[in-house]
Parts: sequence; structure tokens; C-alpha cells
Amino acid sequence: MANRIKEHGSSFSKGTIYGVLQDAVECIVECLQGGYGVNLDGLGKFGISLRCSGADMDEEFSAANITGVRVTFNPDAEMIHQLNTNTEFEYVGSRAAQMQAKKEEKARVAAGETTQDITPSGGNSGGSGSGDAGDVTP
Repeated sequence: MANRIKEHGSSFSKGTIYGVLQDAVECIVECLQGGYGVNLDGLGKFGISLRCSGADMDEEFSAANITGVRVTFNPDAEMIHQLNTNTEFEYVGSRAAQMQAKKEEKARVAAGETTQDITPSGGNSGGSGSGDAGDVTP
């Protein structure tokens, strides 16, 4: 991400950008731990959701009843609009096919053969049972 921001013409160094992003992550975690939601204009809202075991009475409920924490994210409406209107998608095969192509490429390199594009063509015929219908990448 820091590289991409730098490539977009930022006057800040890649290291500075990376540091700011790391600091932002730490601040988001601190805010969420403090019970606050975090809204980053243009990106979206972060919050937390707790998984808890039940208690018969309010007085019986404590932090021990919390069994898990999830971070929730609701993207900004404008970001979704931009993705829906300005993105072209291309089918790149199932994850299983991509992993197989990468393994085959590594084997070719290890054998001293020349490299080639490892993006699989075709797709999952449904026979793998993985339930993975394929990925699309922008």
C-alpha cells in the first residue's frame, strides 16, 4: 500500500507513508478497544462485534462470557460506487487452479526451464468439490 501511494505521486517517502499506515492501524485498534467506532471518510466504518455465551441474569454476565471478537467493516458508499462504475473484471480461474499453476511454475524454474505466465486459463469444472467457482481480479 505504501508503494502504491508513493507511485501516485505522494511527496512523502515510502517509509513515512508506511509509518503513518502502521500508526493508523494502532490507533484504530485502540479506539475499538475503547468501545469507539472508527469512521475513515472515503473508506468506511470499523466497529467490533462480540460473540458471547449467554447468562440468565444481567448480574451474571461478565467479561468471561465473551468468547470472541470480530472487527466489522462497512465500506463508504462512494467507494462502492467507484468500484461498481470504474472497475473491469477478468476471470482468472479458481484458487485451486491458480495454486496448481504456481506449483507447476516453481517446478519448471527448479528444472531450469524458462518461465511463462502462470495465470490459469479456463476454470473450475465443478468436479473438485471445493465449492470455489473462481476468482475475479480488477
